[in-house]
Amino acid sequence: MEIRQLTSADATAYQELRLFGLQESPSAFGSSYAAEVDRPLHVVVARLDDPRNHVFGAFAHEGALTGIVTLRREPQGKTYHKAYVYGTYVRPEYRRQGTSRALLEAVIARAHELGLRQIELSVTQANEPAVLLYESCGFERYGLERDAFQVGDACYDVAHMVLWLSERRPALLSRSS
Repeated sequence: MEIRQLTSADATAYQELRLFGLQESPSAFGSSYAAEVDRPLHVVVARLDDPRNHVFGAFAHEGALTGIVTLRREPQGKTYHKAYVYGTYVRPEYRRQGTSRALLEAVIARAHELGLRQIELSVTQANEPAVLLYESCGFERYGLERDAFQVGDACYDVAHMVLWLSERRPALLSRSS
C-alpha cells in the first residue's frame, strides 16, 4: 500500500471512489451521491489543487485508489490554527487492513508539518469501527449532535471529535465537564 497526496492527475480516480463511497455508505458522509454525481471534473481538480486541502489517497499494490481522506485547513484568521478531516473512505474489500489508519496517520503528520494546534472531525456515531479508530489515534469526543444526518427515513447521530496537537488544551474540554 502506498499513501500519498493526490494531485489533479488523480481527479478521475478520486471522483469515482468518492461517488462509490457516497452510494455504498451514504450515512457516513455529509454530502450525498445526488449532490455530487453531476459535479464536473474541473471542480474536483480545483478541490485537489486548493492549497487549503490536503487530500491523501491509499493505493493498492496494483495501483488502484482504495481509500481517501481530506485535511482542510481553515482560512487565515482566528481559526487558522486548526483543520478539519472529512471524506474518509476505504473500499470495503480493503477495510481491516490498516488503510484507514495509514491515511489518518498521513493527515496527522501533515497537520504537524503545518504547525496546527488541533484537528477536528465528525463521524456517524453508529460507525463504531471509525469511532474506535479515531479514539485509538487520540481523538476525543466533545459533542454529539442528535439526528445530524438524514438518509431516507433514517436519522443518524454524529459525534464531534478533536485531536490536540499541542500540549495546551482549552479548559472547556477537560474530562470533568
